[in-house]
Amino acid sequence: MSTGLIIVIVIVVVLVVAALVVLPGRMRSRRLRTQFGPEYDRVVADSDDPKAAERELAERESRHSKYELRELSETAREEYLGRWSVIQERFVDEPAQAVDAADHLVAEVMADMGYPTEGFEQQADDLSVRYAEDVALYRRAHELATTGESAGTDNLRKALLDYRELVQKLLGTDTHTARETDTARDTETVPDNAVRDDALPDNTVRDNETVRDTDTETVPETDTALDTDPDTVTSAETRAQARAQAETGTEPKAARAGRE
Repeated sequence: MSTGLIIVIVIVVVLVVAALVVLPGRMRSRRLRTQFGPEYDRVVADSDDPKAAERELAERESRHSKYELRELSETAREEYLGRWSVIQERFVDEPAQAVDAADHLVAEVMADMGYPTEGFEQQADDLSVRYAEDVALYRRAHELATTGESAGTDNLRKALLDYRELVQKLLGTDTHTARETDTARDTETVPDNAVRDDALPDNTVRDNETVRDTDTETVPETDTALDTDPDTVTSAETRAQARAQAETGTEPKAARAGRE
């Protein structure tokens, strides 16, 4: 075997070994970046060792896979939606307290789903596995919630909106759409004593049609000449001539002719 061929074989072996070592790491990095999105960038930026940051994210996935998570029942969803509506209404008068209540509500929903709620950092880490796009909102809202009234009303309003986004994702619904649907349904409710026009019988004349229908109805005129018996007409003419004779003092032509 020539020296040149040996060198070529060595180079090929080195490249194969390097690929086997490097490619899995790159593939894992790509997968974690896709899985965690912005959270991946945050963890890597906060760590001095990118490999250690990726190990932390991988550990989150491993821990998350061991949780016995469950879907919320429809009853539980309705209850949480009702409580969320109360929190939003409370924000008008007590913004700081409303945001704090929203923070506690998120923790309760997570506990009901099967997540451990031993502390905020672990809650945020656990949510990042399934809700990577929303965990940044959760971190920002929680920070403002812990600040309280000193955060200012505008920042507290932003925090409440962030919590609303997260609650929507956890409950698998849209809290805003749900409220609009309920409002629309309530406004469409017809009172028991309300009567719609289309519910009237066919032979019922509506109020706004009474005048029109009455005006268009005419009573047919009776044709006396056609409906009266001929004999009755002759008798009536004879009586009329008698009345005329009494008034004028003359006698009918027929009576005078008979006497002559």
